[in-house]
Amino acid sequence: MKIKSMIAALAASAIAVSTMAVSASAALFSKTGNGQEKYNVDIKDIDASKIDKIVAEVTCDTEYLKGTFGFNDTSNSDQWASHGATEDSDGNHFFESKVNAGEALTATWELSGIEGKVAAQDVIEIQFWWINPHYNADGSEGDKGTATIESVKLLDKDGNELTAKAAETTTEAPATTTAADTTKAGTTTTAAKSATKTDSTKTGDAGVGIVVAAMGLAAAAAFASRKKH
Repeated sequence: MKIKSMIAALAASAIAVSTMAVSASAALFSKTGNGQEKYNVDIKDIDASKIDKIVAEVTCDTEYLKGTFGFNDTSNSDQWASHGATEDSDGNHFFESKVNAGEALTATWELSGIEGKVAAQDVIEIQFWWINPHYNADGSEGDKGTATIESVKLLDKDGNELTAKAAETTTEAPATTTAADTTKAGTTTTAAKSATKTDSTKTGDAGVGIVVAAMGLAAAAAFASRKKH
C-alpha cells in the first residue's frame, strides 16, 4: 500500500510540474517600472518584405502604458525608426493605451500598411517606454506597474499569419540495395529522426513539462519494481 501511495504521489507531482510549465509559457514578455526596455520579435526566417501588419496584445496592471514598434525602415534608407499610432513633436511614433484610474488595462497595438517597409533583419522591436505606477489612496506613488506582451502576430496583406520557414528536406531512395547503400540510407534515417527530435524541443515549456512528467512516472515504476524484489 505504501508503494502504491508513493507512485500516486510521484505521478501527481509530475503532472503538477507539467501544468506549471504550460502556464509559464503563456506570456511573451513582462516589464515592471519605467525605463525603456524592449522585446525582440525574431523575423530572420520570415520574408520581411511580406510583413504588412503587426498586431500585439498587451496588458498592464495599471491604467496607462506607452511604447512603440521599431524596425529598420526601407522608406527611411533602412534606418531604424519608431512606428505607432501617434507622433510627438520630436517625430517619435508611439502607442499609448489608458483606462480609468484603478482599472487593469488590456489593449491591441496594431500597425498596418507596412508591406515592403520592413528591411531584412533579425528582429522587430516592441518597446515599453512608460508604465504608470500604482497610486495610494492619498495620491502618492505606490508599487511599480507591470506591463506584459501577451502575443504578437505578423500578417501579410491578405491577413495570413507569417511564420518561420520550415527546413527543406529531400529523401532519395537508393538505386540498389548494396551494403554501402543500406548504410547510407540508415544514416539518412537517423539524421531525419534527430532533426525531428530537435524541432520538438522548440515547442516551449509545455514540452519540458511533459518530459518531466514522464520522467517522474518512470522513476515511480522503477522504485516499485525494486521494492517487489
